[in-house]
Amino acid sequence: MSDTDKLVIIGSSHHNTYSMIRCFGESGVQPEVILYGKSDSFLLHSRFVKGCFVADNAEDALVMLKDNYKGAVVIACTDDIASLMDKEYDNLIQHFKFFNCGRNGRLTEYMKKTKQIAAAEQAGLRVPITIEASSMDIDLSNIPYPCILRPLESIHGGKNIQVCYSKKDIPSALNAFDNNVKLLVQEFVFKDYEIVLVGLSTAERIIIPAYIHKLRDTKGGTTYSLVKPIEDIPVSVVNSCKKLVAGMSYNGLFGIELMCKGDDYYFVEINLRNDATTYAVNVAGCNLPLAFWKNCHGENADEIFTSSIRQIYSIVEFNDFVSVLKCKVGIIKWFRECKASECKYFYSSVDPEPYKIRRKEFVSFLMKRIFKF
Repeated sequence: MSDTDKLVIIGSSHHNTYSMIRCFGESGVQPEVILYGKSDSFLLHSRFVKGCFVADNAEDALVMLKDNYKGAVVIACTDDIASLMDKEYDNLIQHFKFFNCGRNGRLTEYMKKTKQIAAAEQAGLRVPITIEASSMDIDLSNIPYPCILRPLESIHGGKNIQVCYSKKDIPSALNAFDNNVKLLVQEFVFKDYEIVLVGLSTAERIIIPAYIHKLRDTKGGTTYSLVKPIEDIPVSVVNSCKKLVAGMSYNGLFGIELMCKGDDYYFVEINLRNDATTYAVNVAGCNLPLAFWKNCHGENADEIFTSSIRQIYSIVEFNDFVSVLKCKVGIIKWFRECKASECKYFYSSVDPEPYKIRRKEFVSFLMKRIFKF
């Protein structure tokens, strides 16, 4: 296999990374993997992994990519890697095919929530009232209540979100963030539910074949959901989402999160990388990562682009079981929902070892939690 035929997935020890391995492996394409942050990850035991490098951090992972895989197609599974590659766009684009916004540093700029919100509003999407602030300096007089505090950039602070119902809640909410993290203060929308529009942007087209109706999440990450065809969403909303992506000159996989209140759709954020829910869309009928791979090689992906979407349930088994521990769902109901979910992020009958290892780790976690009490 030549370097130009190689596929490299870079990420951390997370179901996001494993889901990309499965998207390709289950379709007959074996990826190389560069993992950072954990040397004994469950995903290294996948039968779909052709070869693997393990790095201490994202910076070292990028060095490994440059030293070993010139010419490869690269799938970024974390904001860290997507940003690092973006900052070296001018050099890397000569040797790799990867998610980008067409020029040095542009993708990283669009990781800033204020930049995303301005672009979303220009594209025609509704946005909550938003104020940019420092964790050390917030003008309380300009804040709408209730409000949420969240990091300005997901790459710094992750999905940490704090809800404040009055001025009295601000000090304790600030304590949840590092002092150097820039924050957004945003109007709290009393949503009915949240959705994720999952898509792929190429030079020729922007396709959004399905959306994820979030039913449960843990720390902002979707853990139990319903995959539905995009036709159920108003065309005007879908077109605005496509306009948003096009305005960023983005090429790659993406996920756009929206809050739904009645007939209104409010923009939350866009992930300019593989969104973990992409795997659920694959199980439902449309393998967008494979379409990206084919497009990078100049192959026809029309069969994938025109695939119909089946409505299915999806579950991130071990992550979602936290809802049982927190008494948000009964254990019997949870097992029924898990059994009925066609998309499972860890269990695979054709790739059983990662699930077995992850299950052992989770049982160990539960035992420690039980004996702690």
